[in-house]
Amino acid sequence: MGNWTIVVQGTGPHHNFKQVEANKLIPDGEGDYERNCQDADYLAARFLRDLKATGQSVTSATFTSGGTDDISKDRHTLKAEV
Repeated sequence: MGNWTIVVQGTGPHHNFKQVEANKLIPDGEGDYERNCQDADYLAARFLRDLKATGQSVTSATFTSGGTDDISKDRHTLKAEV
């Protein structure tokens, strides 16, 4: 028993809605629309639900999408300072 952290980075589909046809979303009955069950954000939320259901205490959970710049290997990052 103790503190833990899970960090996962990846590339793939996220934040997509199910569609009946082009530009026609499926309501979820709760004021939103059904999500694509193969999307990373949906899968992450499902994993969090499972953690909580087994008694785990989740103190923080975020989902970040968009590009990142890995500057740890970029020798040109500090070029302006040289």
